[in-house]
Amino acid sequence: MSMAEEELHELSPEELEALRAVFFKEISAGPTEELQLVVHPHLEKLMNENPDIMACFLVDSAGMPVDHVTREEKSIFTEEFLVVVSANIWGLFAASERESIGLNLGHVRQVIARTSEGFLCITKCGESHALAAIARPRARLGVVLRDLGVYSDLIAKKISEISQ
Repeated sequence: MSMAEEELHELSPEELEALRAVFFKEISAGPTEELQLVVHPHLEKLMNENPDIMACFLVDSAGMPVDHVTREEKSIFTEEFLVVVSANIWGLFAASERESIGLNLGHVRQVIARTSEGFLCITKCGESHALAAIARPRARLGVVLRDLGVYSDLIAKKISEISQ
C-alpha cells in the first residue's frame, strides 16, 4: 500500500466525503444558486410565451446543466438525465462549431436538429453557455428561433452581470 493510500484510509468517511465535495466543486463548471435564481424566470417566460416550446435548457461550456424548464412532469427529469441531456446539447453545439470553422464558414450561432418527435434548437448564449429548446413537430420554427435569440441575448447579459 502506498503512502497516499494509507493516508486516505486514515480519513473518516465524513472527511473523505468533504474532500470529494471540494474536489468536484473545484472541477465542475456547474451553476451557482444565484445564476439559477436569475435565469429561471427567463426560461419560464420563454416557454410560456411560445406554446411550441416543450422544454428549455441552459447548459454551460462543460456540458453541465445550469437550469431547465419543461411542460412535462418534473419527475422524469432526474439529475442524471439532465446531465446526459446537457452534455449532448453542448456536444452537438461544439461539434457543429468545430465543423463550421473547419469549413471556413465562421462561428455557429444556432443549431437545428429535426427529428420525428420535433425539433432541438440550440443557440449560443454568451461565450460559455448554450440555450436549447425542444419544440413540437409542427412548431413555427421561425418564431421559436426568434424567441431563442431574444432570450439568449437577455440571459447572456444577466450571466455577464453576475460574473463581474
